[in-house]
Amino acid sequence: MIVGAGGFVGIGRHNVAIPISQVQEQDGRIVLAGATKDNVKAMPDFVYANDTARRDRFLAMADRDIASAKDKIAGYEKKAAAAADEVKAKLQKQNVVLNQALKAAEDKLGEMRKASENKWKQFEGAVSRKIAHLRQSLEKSTD
Repeated sequence: MIVGAGGFVGIGRHNVAIPISQVQEQDGRIVLAGATKDNVKAMPDFVYANDTARRDRFLAMADRDIASAKDKIAGYEKKAAAAADEVKAKLQKQNVVLNQALKAAEDKLGEMRKASENKWKQFEGAVSRKIAHLRQSLEKSTD
């Protein structure tokens, strides 16, 4: 929970983060057991993550998901190459579907990377959906 601490009428006030596990409700009031105004005022400032940091985290997670998918697909392709003809055809068909899902996710991520700092959020949902579809396709595939 983020609360304002210190100051007077908003002047000199700073935000602090209070772990929700330390907050209690008593008689309709929110209480931080054992806390005093002074020790809450002495807590470090809480700084909200800016959009750039959030975007960077999102891109890093998407990159990890795509790299993991590429590794799995490469394993499936090796397995298909070594399989008998009947199994090979099934695995190759599966790999085509996986590679299509991978390409779709990479394409959407590429669009997001090209978007300006203030427009990247427009692509966040589409990238998330494409990566979720890629994960589902990998889960459905045979090992």
